[in-house]
Amino acid sequence: MDRRPLICALLAVAAWTAAAEPPPPPATVADWRSRLAVIANPRVRVAADACHGGRLVEYALDGRNALYAIHEGDPDRVYPETHWPGPLAGRFDIGPEETVGDHPQLWNLAWTVEKPGPLHLRLTSPDDAASGLRLVRDFVLDAQSTRLRCTQTMTNISPRTLRRAYWGRSLAPGGGIVVTALTPDSRFPHGWLACHGWPRFELTIKPKDPAVTVADGFLTIRGTPKSKVGLDTLSGWMAYLRPDGLLFAKRFATFPGRRYADIPGLTQAFWYGPEGRYVELEPLGPEESLAPGASASFSEDWWLLDHPFPAEGQDIDPAAVQRTVDRLAVAGP
Repeated sequence: MDRRPLICALLAVAAWTAAAEPPPPPATVADWRSRLAVIANPRVRVAADACHGGRLVEYALDGRNALYAIHEGDPDRVYPETHWPGPLAGRFDIGPEETVGDHPQLWNLAWTVEKPGPLHLRLTSPDDAASGLRLVRDFVLDAQSTRLRCTQTMTNISPRTLRRAYWGRSLAPGGGIVVTALTPDSRFPHGWLACHGWPRFELTIKPKDPAVTVADGFLTIRGTPKSKVGLDTLSGWMAYLRPDGLLFAKRFATFPGRRYADIPGLTQAFWYGPEGRYVELEPLGPEESLAPGASASFSEDWWLLDHPFPAEGQDIDPAAVQRTVDRLAVAGP
């Protein structure tokens, strides 16, 4: 078992006890890329960056990365105050949004990484006093298919009971089409609501947006919506089709009857970055009540495959996308 830690400092934090002195801030993307932890099968490569918040920077099929990774010259590449690369690409978080409080140590700083098996990466956060949590992320790649299981485990390290939730926040390059299914018992009149005006957050419960279409039990987003799109669907899947025909699909459990504790009570959401450069694909988990020392986990299953992108003037067939996602869950691509 390979248990060698990969320790990279993001800020000058005295608590780090690495054997060697922490490296200076990387001047180029290639520098921190040289320290990535990788698992791969014949067609799929997965790379994790433990230096900046325990994120994934690559989930690629035949060299095509489904994630919005950092590139030289990208205006989102660094935080101005630290000059370190921002945590883009396959990031994960905790919620509820706007009530859990800031937790920069989990979001920005260095994690440790282990390799329990040839296709298994495990990243562990430092203990975080701000949130009261330690996080562990397990990424397990199937040997033959594109299936990647992403599991985040929260452990309460504080002396009091905490209420926390899972918040997936992976970024994909913009310009594609979001597809997801609605459920008939939505609390929202149109099956979705608009969340806008950050950091003030205003909600529109009967939104209209030319980029968002609701028809036949499905919601699609094509183009860049005017606001974050939030849903309370229990469908448990979402898909994102890029213009080059790469389909990025996610499946995850939903829990009818349990409390989804972010302010609108969402089970999934989609947020677009500046000028639509990227879309954030957000599965959300239910609230967990964690006694001191207790843990809770949430998993997403990811797949990649080729799928036709609709020609100019044509619409996507969301029912066909759902059939594809359902087949993946049974047999893999």
